[in-house]
Amino acid sequence: MEDPVVAADGFYYDRSCIMDWLERNTDARSPTTGVTMHATVLYPSQRVKSAIIAYKENTVQEILSVASKLPSDEVLQLLLRGEQFVRPLLPDELLVDMDEKEVLWLLRQLDEGMIKSLTVTGPHKILVCKELARRIASSTVADEQGKSLNYLWDILHEHQATDAQESWVKAASLVLAAFSRMLTVQLERPDVKLLRHACGFLSTQEVAATYAKNFFDSDLGISSFEKWPPKSSASIFAALASLVDDDKDEEKLELLMKAHELNDSDAEVRFALSKQLGRCMLRQRMTDDGKHLEGLLLKLHLEKEEDIPAEVLSKLSLEQESLKSLRGSQLMLLAKMLEKANRRADGARVAVAAAEAFAADGSEDESHGAIATAHYLDRTNDDASYQLCALLGSLASKCKNLGNQYAELSDKYNELQKAQQAPIQPSLKSFVWDLSSYDFTNFTEEQEQLSEKFQLGASGVEAWLDLRPKATPDKAGLFFWVSEPVWVKWRFQVGSWEDTIEWEFAKKEDGSISGYGWPKAIPISNLASGIAFHLPSVRRAGSSLRLEDCRDLCEKAPSRPNVEADVADHQCFHHRLLCRDCARLDSDKALCRVCAGLDSDEEFVLDDCKVSCWRVPRSRRGN
Repeated sequence: MEDPVVAADGFYYDRSCIMDWLERNTDARSPTTGVTMHATVLYPSQRVKSAIIAYKENTVQEILSVASKLPSDEVLQLLLRGEQFVRPLLPDELLVDMDEKEVLWLLRQLDEGMIKSLTVTGPHKILVCKELARRIASSTVADEQGKSLNYLWDILHEHQATDAQESWVKAASLVLAAFSRMLTVQLERPDVKLLRHACGFLSTQEVAATYAKNFFDSDLGISSFEKWPPKSSASIFAALASLVDDDKDEEKLELLMKAHELNDSDAEVRFALSKQLGRCMLRQRMTDDGKHLEGLLLKLHLEKEEDIPAEVLSKLSLEQESLKSLRGSQLMLLAKMLEKANRRADGARVAVAAAEAFAADGSEDESHGAIATAHYLDRTNDDASYQLCALLGSLASKCKNLGNQYAELSDKYNELQKAQQAPIQPSLKSFVWDLSSYDFTNFTEEQEQLSEKFQLGASGVEAWLDLRPKATPDKAGLFFWVSEPVWVKWRFQVGSWEDTIEWEFAKKEDGSISGYGWPKAIPISNLASGIAFHLPSVRRAGSSLRLEDCRDLCEKAPSRPNVEADVADHQCFHHRLLCRDCARLDSDKALCRVCAGLDSDEEFVLDDCKVSCWRVPRSRRGN
């Protein structure tokens, strides 16, 4: 009990406990008697509180009096057992008379929460803070939100001012270097010393990890960083560069170059670097790597399509080394700037470089335009003149080729025009492949004979037959191929052998179209009669329309050889349903059974029928 109060039921409670009880029990029942209390006012009891404090003080004194006489492990058990009970008083009282080694040993036995609660103000305060920093540092690796890091930063930053040996400054700079992305605390004023130490740690990962291990007893996970320095540390180099004196151009430039190397997309870093490069160029303080730096200056301005200051533009050497990292479009923008600055000859050289860059990227039209611009800016530029002549020769050759292609296309167009005007040949629905002109005597098992290609009805799909006349000593193979995916119903008849198939021809994984066939099924002796092909139905892939032959939709006619001679193509004005054996045909129109209004199951006689209908008994047929 820390804060004793008296409730309306007359009993003593800890203030926090009774208040929590009253919040959860709105009827204000007494936790002791169960009777409703008519008042919820709590009265503090100073007498009881004084007794509690006196008891705790006595407990602490007893612990202090025996601590030096007991073994260290028993002292530890005693302290841990009474930790929660005497937390507010124990640390300050206990640490006063201990030396540094004893304090360090004791602190290692306490948990982080108890160390945070210590209010040590004497010479041991620095030991307590360092132990707390060590504890917090051990949890930073798993701290994705950065709460522990920011608390650690507060502790480190608090002790920088009184740190004669700069160990706390270095520790703070190390945390800043490694975790600047996760720190939300900003320095109240720029601290050059802190930033320099941070940049020093960023130069070598091993040095940073070693110092962290020595100070925190943990390397803070630095040794496992995949990239060192971290990308976020670019802001540290840039911040230090902003604090360096203006007359130290090389140091300032080096820091900004490092920041740009780490994060070339940072707008503030890019601006500061371009400004510093221009200043160095004007002061003629470029290093031996001046060509590279000039190229970087150009890239920083031209990537954002920013005008280069006139005083800087006049100092540019524009050697090939400084232009090689620029794209064709950037070089053309620079050429226009040089034209405005009355440096036309230099603009022409840059435009020639742009043409080469465009050509390397495969941008032929842009390359031609850059050559024309170069020749316009300086007609005495040999490279521009040579490339322009080569371009004109190439264009002349292309024009000639285009003329030849035009002539060829014209001829093809005329041929197509003639073909359209010629009579349209009917597509094949049935045919007989006559094999009498072929000599298969010396054919092998694998040797094949292909038919001429033909269209499947009006579908526009091309097809052909593939005959293997000697698949076996007494059997031939027959295959059916198409040029594109299609559904087909067809019938083959070879002498007495025949078969009707419905098949969906589809593309295989290699893009070819699957075929259908009978590898070893047809007696070779049947080939003499030829191969009869009949196409009742076909539907292109992806289409809902199926082209039908009326003869096979007639239920009986295709299977009756004796009426085959009377079967002929016709189209009912409304349907394609029946052959003429089952429909009335005259010279003006053809009506199927349905359109004639006849029942499909009814035998019928048409008085003026000119043909014999097999469905009607001969005794009932008309004349």
